[in-house]
Amino acid sequence: MKRNVLLLWSSLLGMLLPGSASALCSGASVQREYREAEWVVRARVVSAINRYNDNPGATYRRLWGDGGPVVRYVLRVQDSYKGRPPREIVFFQERNSGAFYMDRGMKPDIGGSYLLFLNRIPAHPGKPRMARDAMQVRHTCGQSKAWPEVRAKDLAALKRLAGRGRG
Repeated sequence: MKRNVLLLWSSLLGMLLPGSASALCSGASVQREYREAEWVVRARVVSAINRYNDNPGATYRRLWGDGGPVVRYVLRVQDSYKGRPPREIVFFQERNSGAFYMDRGMKPDIGGSYLLFLNRIPAHPGKPRMARDAMQVRHTCGQSKAWPEVRAKDLAALKRLAGRGRG
């Protein structure tokens, strides 16, 4: 009984206190995200691989991670606003509540175009092979979004930052 009450209390407290999602949702302006990003691009989703394994072996872990759901998108750069990205970019992430999805419903948005503020995934010893040299968005609920959702004023600011005149 005490355990149930403790679990209920912890759950309620967790809903009331700001958590890690507030750290991901920066409220950063286009200018700030531009400054913080390694690359800023308009890119189209070319392919996606979703993986999940609830009992991963050593080979699976080396490639994909601990078995939790992950996605690996391949993106083709349509336009670059910052940096010199290659023609194709690998984008890797865990599928969780803090992720930035390039999906339409439950399926990858193949052919969909996105404005992305990208940074390289930091190196660490246990990083899966499929994440090596991959990119991710810095703020999952920031300025990265589907291209049709980009506001004219934000695109004008982006063009100014990229040195393309008044927008």
